[in-house]
Amino acid sequence: MNPKPSISDQIESLWAHGEVWTYEAGAVLMTVGEASDRVFLLIEGQVEVWLEGDREPIAVREAPTALGEVGWVLQAPRSATIRARTPVKALHLDGTWLRQAYLQGDPTVLRFVWYLMENMAERLHEMNQKVRELHASPSNRQPRDIERLRAALQEVVV
Repeated sequence: MNPKPSISDQIESLWAHGEVWTYEAGAVLMTVGEASDRVFLLIEGQVEVWLEGDREPIAVREAPTALGEVGWVLQAPRSATIRARTPVKALHLDGTWLRQAYLQGDPTVLRFVWYLMENMAERLHEMNQKVRELHASPSNRQPRDIERLRAALQEVVV
């Protein structure tokens, strides 16, 4: 089996097919409820993942990483808002092009989609671990813990 491709490899191979945008700290990259018509490859910086109504982010992601991939795969609206925590540079990939290239068997896009699938599976596995931990110690459960877990599970669908 080939080694797992890194996100850096994906950025390099997809560079010519996207558009690089820069954001100042505090800028919004995507908003809950909007169409998931792009996938973002975070090249530089950190972003915060916010759910509607929360007073603090549910996650912080650092470059390099993919953002908005689950909504793109599911063809569902964004489930969270992504805000730049620091100055950010991101490669935007058009979702329609990405889907067409995937369906046509473009090798670069097939490798990228495989990377996304592995990434989503890892995040789901982490969430399952958190559920097991909370389930194993019911006396330690706090309403806040359960709410944070619920939020983290929703974040998997960003």
